[in-house]
Amino acid sequence: MGSATPTCRLTAVLLPDPAQAWTEMGFTLNEGSVQLGSVMITPRDDGANTCIGIADPDPPNSTLDGLKVCHITPASGAVPEHPNGARSIDHLVVTTSDLSRFERSAELLGLDLRRRRDTNLFGQPSIQCFYWLGDTLLEVVGPATPVPGPPDATLWGITFVVNNLEATVGLLGPRAGTIRDAVQGGRRIATLRAHGLWPSVRLAAMTPHERSHDPADHGPLGQGSSQSER
Repeated sequence: MGSATPTCRLTAVLLPDPAQAWTEMGFTLNEGSVQLGSVMITPRDDGANTCIGIADPDPPNSTLDGLKVCHITPASGAVPEHPNGARSIDHLVVTTSDLSRFERSAELLGLDLRRRRDTNLFGQPSIQCFYWLGDTLLEVVGPATPVPGPPDATLWGITFVVNNLEATVGLLGPRAGTIRDAVQGGRRIATLRAHGLWPSVRLAAMTPHERSHDPADHGPLGQGSSQSER
């Protein structure tokens, strides 16, 4: 494994969503995007595929195991207030049918594999891999036994940090699940549930913590939460 390069920093997530799906979840859109820290989430209702934006102006490959990667300039300026209290992205969850294939693709992009562990996520023997995209954790989940086929990595979920989890859940009402203890000690999480227009990825909100660059301090979007209620 090589060392992570500063250019492999998450700057944006482009999603095939109507903007209203995000405003209904309590996010403020500014010029068509939701700014969370230094990352922009841009819903595009134009048929475009999901794309992960990084700071590298010339990415060495254009996909992560089939998940599109592109250069997007980092956001700057003050982060707008979001009614739901969101302030930053904690981690992304990506799924793939073949983790070894994903790892090879990630290595070509210059990502540094920080940890690999066995789990029973999604109710079957699985493996999780953890990478850092700047200050955002990238968690990748795949079956313990790879499934042959073409590259198929998919952005499955986004967890964001909120100022006050109780206030977020209260604001979203039936769109929010029950607040539960997260895998990370001392943190709590609530997943968000479909109601009317819905983002193309699963969302969860978490309480803040002092950020650590040890993947052991982070857990999957679905553990210790109410993902199974969706």
